[in-house]
Amino acid sequence: MHIEKVIKDSLVNFDGKVAVYYDDLNRNVLNINGKEKLTYLDKHYVNGSGILRYLSKGIKFSILDVATLMMIISDNVATNMLIYFLGIDKINETIQNVGCSDTKLYSLFK
Repeated sequence: MHIEKVIKDSLVNFDGKVAVYYDDLNRNVLNINGKEKLTYLDKHYVNGSGILRYLSKGIKFSILDVATLMMIISDNVATNMLIYFLGIDKINETIQNVGCSDTKLYSLFK
C-alpha cells in the first residue's frame, strides 16, 4: 500500500507521539499505535457532550476508540484524553507547521 510507505517514511524523524488509523473501505487498513491504551482519569473529566463522562474512571480504551468517540459524537472527555496524550503544545505546534496560522487549541481542562 503506497499510503503506508508515505506515512511510515514521514514518521521516521517525527519527534512526538503518533497514532494513525487509515481504512480506504477496500480492505486496506493501516493501524500504527492505534491499539495503544489510554486510561480515563479524573483529570480528563469535563461537562459537555459525549458519553465517557458517565462512565467509571479507570476504564482503558484504545486510541482508535477514543478518537472515534471524539469525532463521531464530539465526546469532550475523549478529546481531553487525546489532548493529554499528545500534549497541547505539540498539537498547537503541528497546527502552525501545517499552515493554520490563525488557529489555536485552548485547553478544556478544569
